[in-house]
Amino acid sequence: MISTKKKIQDRIEQGGRGKLWCANDFLVYFHRHEIDESFVRLTVEGFIRRVIPGIYEYPRYSELLQCEVATDLDSLAYAIARKFQWKICPSGEAALNNLGLSTQIPGRTIYISDGPNRKYNVENCELQFRHTSKRWMTFKHEESLIVVQGLMAFGERQMTDKNTARLAKRFPLETWEKIFEDISAAPIWIVEKVRNICTQGRSI
Repeated sequence: MISTKKKIQDRIEQGGRGKLWCANDFLVYFHRHEIDESFVRLTVEGFIRRVIPGIYEYPRYSELLQCEVATDLDSLAYAIARKFQWKICPSGEAALNNLGLSTQIPGRTIYISDGPNRKYNVENCELQFRHTSKRWMTFKHEESLIVVQGLMAFGERQMTDKNTARLAKRFPLETWEKIFEDISAAPIWIVEKVRNICTQGRSI
């Protein structure tokens, strides 16, 4: 019979290098103590590495640099959210990077969350979760959250025709139409920007 550890190892391997895992990812299949024991043994064997308590990574390896690649903070944020069952969204510079409106790499990556305020220091970078009003977490679609947070951080004056055209390329028209139907509670200027993107997309 295949052991629980081997089954978990196989699932992690199938997920590919760079993916992060927490116990909640396996609770449908195994008991919690089996998962925790397997994570510990796989870490000792060097198959995975512990990034923070309760979060493990099947690390990528750079042949050029001859070392393991640093953990992707966005993937880590969503793994933490799965662990604690939070709903999260990139905020500020992280949201702008996601939307293609910025290429700056901030020293601190911030996500809004329906969970408590938390900070994590990972590989000389700070990952921060900020509790926010339910108003900003009630959108149905994750893309809606990212668009609203990103545009609020960018500002209305910065949304020139050129930047609007860059933003429009981020999602297909069908997604923009879903976003438009979803964001009636957002600031009016953001609703109008998304409406214009949908209108222009239909005319192409």
